[in-house]
Amino acid sequence: MAEHYELGKDTARAGHFFLRAALHANRRGDGDVSLAHVQRGLRCDVTEDVRLQLYAIHDEGHTWRGDFRAGSTYSEEILRLAPRGSPVWWCGVANKVCRDMILGTPEEEADTLRLVEQLGHVAAPPEAIDMAALYWLGIMDAIRLRCRFEAAERALAHLDALVEPVAATDPVSRGWRDLGHACFDGSTHPFSALRWARAAEQSFKEAGHLRGALFGRLLAGINLRLLGRPDEAEQALCATLGTDFAPYSVVRTACLTEILAGRGALDEAERQAELLVASVAGKDRPMDEGLARWVLADVLLRQGISERAEAEARSGCALLTNVTLYLWPGLVVLAAAQLAQGHAAEALATARHVIQHGRAFSVFASKAALVRLIEAESLHALGEHAAAAAALDNARRHLLARADQIDDPDLRQSFLEGVPEHARTLALTREGLTSRR
Repeated sequence: MAEHYELGKDTARAGHFFLRAALHANRRGDGDVSLAHVQRGLRCDVTEDVRLQLYAIHDEGHTWRGDFRAGSTYSEEILRLAPRGSPVWWCGVANKVCRDMILGTPEEEADTLRLVEQLGHVAAPPEAIDMAALYWLGIMDAIRLRCRFEAAERALAHLDALVEPVAATDPVSRGWRDLGHACFDGSTHPFSALRWARAAEQSFKEAGHLRGALFGRLLAGINLRLLGRPDEAEQALCATLGTDFAPYSVVRTACLTEILAGRGALDEAERQAELLVASVAGKDRPMDEGLARWVLADVLLRQGISERAEAEARSGCALLTNVTLYLWPGLVVLAAAQLAQGHAAEALATARHVIQHGRAFSVFASKAALVRLIEAESLHALGEHAAAAAALDNARRHLLARADQIDDPDLRQSFLEGVPEHARTLALTREGLTSRR
């Protein structure tokens, strides 16, 4: 219809139908098609309302891709012109928050957190609740990436309060809420996150919302990997390939690469990691590049290329100073590379810095077990055997405390036995510190 009206020189109506086409493509997760429709719509003689909606889809599309600067191209204009509390206004706010939390200076971060506190007083009209729920999810997750967990939890509470009155009858709003809990719990409680992710997928399937359903499946796959189910995780993650879920698109590839490496397919894992780095390097996407580089470092370390692994890990961590949720696991890889080269004192210092300051490891929670192993092995290498034994026992107790949070006995067993870092922690507790990672 859009092209029909475009050929007939009725560009106002053409723009309206390009908007509808862009919305439909966005909902099914086809970012390229959605953005193409947006560009054609913006060339039409459209009303201000349609133009602002096209701006919003443009920015949301780039944010889904992980290009947070392009994702806030029109934020200021949207916030100036759109009715406060409207879906378009919420989109402008959310994209600005994502940009400033992930790319911003400490001053911009502080300003953004103050803005988010004010958002809790903005009501969403009934027709905007589903979109406001999506944007609260994005706001919460951007805050979480910076490890501002108290502020992220308050944002999650706002999301809960927004959705609760309509949860029984609005599967889309309910799905975004459930994904919010899956993202938040994924930092520390993979079993809870898995349940939320599966509930979200079912809600979106009920509504015929493909992108939302795939997002739920992606998060389920991530948490299945953390629970020691790599085959199921791979199947779920691969089912979502081709759809953008920033920042989880890069995380998805990182997880698949780790699954390959865990099977011993190191050449293919290295190839995938190199491709991941090449896809984001030099594109003003420091979070994605930083994560990709330490994922590559982890694969190189498994191949015994420890010196280059250390260099890649350092490069990656230097790019993640804002996104501390992904910095901590990168520092664990750095510590492992230091230990592999015989630099036990340096590895111990790095590991202890992470143990002291790293509050969560996001979707790379197995690194929480690895860092405690590195502490114990570094102490052992330095001849501090009693301290090493105490550190190893602490690693075991920390691991078992996490396992106690898993209600499902089969998943609890796979969590302890199917995650290599966990299985090794328990094996070393039985056998003693005789080998390294």
